[in-house]
Amino acid sequence: MSHDKIAATYDRLWQEAIKAKAFNVGTDLLNQQDDSKRAISLICRPSRAVQQAIMRFLKQAYQLEPDQYYYQPTEFHTTILSIISCASHIDTSQLSYTPYIEAIEKAVRTIPSFQINYEGITASPDGVMIQGFPDDSTLVLLRDNIRKNIKEADVLNTLDQRYKAHTAHITCLRFQQSYLKHRKDFFNFLAENRSLSFGTSKISEIELVRNNWFMQHDQTEQIATVPLLST
Repeated sequence: MSHDKIAATYDRLWQEAIKAKAFNVGTDLLNQQDDSKRAISLICRPSRAVQQAIMRFLKQAYQLEPDQYYYQPTEFHTTILSIISCASHIDTSQLSYTPYIEAIEKAVRTIPSFQINYEGITASPDGVMIQGFPDDSTLVLLRDNIRKNIKEADVLNTLDQRYKAHTAHITCLRFQQSYLKHRKDFFNFLAENRSLSFGTSKISEIELVRNNWFMQHDQTEQIATVPLLST
């Protein structure tokens, strides 16, 4: 997926947020916080420098809206693929993870490490995201290889049922209150940081995790870490 197409997706989300002139606060986190459903996800983590840049941004956001849900550095991630989405009819604790790990290891044998540039922010009715832009087509190839191998392994999956992943964002804030205390100021703050640079991360490994809807640290179990080819 080209930089321009990814940027167009982020721009569409932003324009929809502006058009709505309000955030759909409270309908996401509050309804899911006590949820026992778990997903199986393949993710990558940003570098320490990018984490620190995100935390500086969130510290400013917190001054305006302290009652929202702010992700911690241990929770920052970019989703490569949602292999099994959170669903009440799937008990992921009963799965054998071995065939998933084997399929992923096979898929990445020829995949080199790559970089994601985190530039700017966008928003949706549910939260705020750091925009991620892969520096080449490696992420596309990685996702395609994993889709192919997971399907060939004939293991339970819900790949692409909700949507086909093509961006590389990091969700950093979720709305959990039914109102914003300083709605206008907060929206202006986001607009002022639309193009803020958070830095670049080299992605040299990916993680298979069992997680809740929000990838909260204390609700996430690491299943395996799979390295990419050194470059």
